[in-house]
Amino acid sequence: MDIIWTIFETTVTLFENFVVCYFINKFLKQDLSTRNGKLLYIIGSLSFAIIVTIVNRLTLYEGVYGVIYTVQFFIYSLFLPGSLIKKIFISIITNVIIASTSALVTSVVSAAFSNDITNIYTTYSVERFIAVMSVQILLVYIFGIILKITTNKDVALKTKEWSLIISVFVVSLISITLIHMVQLRINLQYNEHRVLLFAEFGLIILNVTCFYITTLMSKSNNEAIKLKIEKQEQEHRIQYAQMVKNQYEETRRVRHDMKQNIEVLSMLHKEHKYREMGEYLDKCSNQVNELSASVDVGNAFINAIINTKISIAKSKGIEVVISCNTNFTGVSDIDFCNLLGNIFDNAIEGCCRDKNGYKGINCCISSTDETKIIITIGNSISESVLSKNSKLKTTKSNKEIHGFGLKTINQIAEKYKGCCDFYEKNNMFFCNVILYHHI
Repeated sequence: MDIIWTIFETTVTLFENFVVCYFINKFLKQDLSTRNGKLLYIIGSLSFAIIVTIVNRLTLYEGVYGVIYTVQFFIYSLFLPGSLIKKIFISIITNVIIASTSALVTSVVSAAFSNDITNIYTTYSVERFIAVMSVQILLVYIFGIILKITTNKDVALKTKEWSLIISVFVVSLISITLIHMVQLRINLQYNEHRVLLFAEFGLIILNVTCFYITTLMSKSNNEAIKLKIEKQEQEHRIQYAQMVKNQYEETRRVRHDMKQNIEVLSMLHKEHKYREMGEYLDKCSNQVNELSASVDVGNAFINAIINTKISIAKSKGIEVVISCNTNFTGVSDIDFCNLLGNIFDNAIEGCCRDKNGYKGINCCISSTDETKIIITIGNSISESVLSKNSKLKTTKSNKEIHGFGLKTINQIAEKYKGCCDFYEKNNMFFCNVILYHHI
């Protein structure tokens, strides 16, 4: 019987830790199809199983020693991709789920069969078998739900949201551990056990509710961002339509002026007033030079957004220099307009904040090969921006409805497998975006 139970518990320990390791890898988006990914997964699972076996040999219930598991999960996560806050989160939540599930199931089985929790842990019985198997089934189910929620593209938690969830999980883990230690070490009446069972269940419900509400809020925030981006796209379409209308009206005006000018020149020619003809031609030439030259980069939509932003900049006394030596094949017109529109808006705003000195914007759109486009737009500054606001947080009063510009820029860069960075040089603040595309 001892051999059978030893084999059973060893198998369960291996299974549980392979499930745990899989959960951590998937949450941190580790590719398990590669050789290194598979090797890391196997090493992690076996390491977890060995540590769990050793701890179980030393103590009946881990209690505060359960922190060991959180530490081992975190050390393992350091070899996986993902941000530090996500690694801390997954290390804590994994231990919380294991400890909470084990404690709750054991308490429920104890109450259902009127068997002491200590006996369930120490004796080979049907109750112990039911408890062990129930824990494994619940772990698979809970881990699956969390992965389904967190891999949803509509859910992208911020650092503050992760921190809130982590703090609730830590407090709950400590509380559940203390409750279970009391149940093991103090002889309690059946009703007292039942009260503690409800307390454990309540803490778990609290964790689930906190996680659900936080992810729901994150989804709502992301939907608000999408609506903001859609609004920007609509604004760019309106700007394009207005640009076309302005160009049409300008063409009509030029045609009308040309007709008048031709009639005047014809009359002067008939009267042999050649000197006056020369003077009139000079005036016409000056008028043509005074017309605002429009930028043509070979794309009507992008022409519209660039020329609109140039007009806005010039109305604010900002000099704009544009250079472009690339085509835009492979990148959505709307994405490019959103990208340029937001960068230009930030550059114009940056120039307007600087009340003294030269105001200028330099824009360079180029490509080093057929798959990469580089957009660099800089605006003049009289003092460093990054030294005072390294994270480039919006300085506007209502931060809930502002600050979407940088998010949009970063989202578009990520969409095209590129990147976005900011730097300062020669009294200029630069936004540099790289996009990768396929013709």
